[in-house]
Amino acid sequence: MNKNQKRATQSPWDIQINNVKFELKTATEDTHGKFQFNHLRYHREYQAVLCLGVSPNALYFNLWSKADITTGKAGKLVSMEKSTSASYKLTKSKDDLFHLNVFEQKIREFTNDFE
Repeated sequence: MNKNQKRATQSPWDIQINNVKFELKTATEDTHGKFQFNHLRYHREYQAVLCLGVSPNALYFNLWSKADITTGKAGKLVSMEKSTSASYKLTKSKDDLFHLNVFEQKIREFTNDFE
């Protein structure tokens, strides 16, 4: 960030919250009630992933550390392209996500673990 609080250059992460660098992924709810968060990449320099699911009547989210993503703790990653391992998708249901009304509490708890 520069002195005007603007991003000085393009960075490998999307948003910084409480000094944690997040890759931000959004997805709309599909016809089966699932969210497909696309293009998760191991090689990017971020510390955590923030997934935001948009349904017709509510917003949902969850947070995972990069270690959770790379070890499979966040869930099964599926390759986005045949015979390559550069970009993955993570599919989640509403039950795997939190309602947006607990965002502040969950982000505080999650980012405290990085201190």
